[in-house]
Amino acid sequence: MFEGQQEVAALVRVSYDVLSSDPAFGGLVRVAMAVAERFRVAVSRDGIRLAMSLLAECDGDLHRAQKLTRGWNVERKSQELTTTFQRWFPLYKPKIQRNDREEEQARVVFFDIAMTTWLQIAQDLRLFGGKDGSSDDLPDAAALKRYD
Repeated sequence: MFEGQQEVAALVRVSYDVLSSDPAFGGLVRVAMAVAERFRVAVSRDGIRLAMSLLAECDGDLHRAQKLTRGWNVERKSQELTTTFQRWFPLYKPKIQRNDREEEQARVVFFDIAMTTWLQIAQDLRLFGGKDGSSDDLPDAAALKRYD
């Protein structure tokens, strides 16, 4: 779904092959990849929920919804990410002081790219067309794979 995901997975596999033939290490790599995939799906589903509400608010107009989210300030975008992360990692604490401009910029870029993808998925699947602009039919991992 996000740029570089397949490359990272391939790099992990190559690192595993090169560094160790220990079956326990291989098991840890598989567990790490499975956890990462589950987290990616969970975060994407939360993002699609947000995208559905934005599309409903914008009467299904994808471009208006994208323009709306691009108009959000850094704090709003960061708050949306923090809310999602805290749902899945209850001990996650956002940094109070934002001295690292590179990290802040990376979060904004990630949010913008992810939200564009989530809005497109929501529109493609017509998830926003349910009762009162919401639906319980969120895509599963297999459906999200099509957008990789």
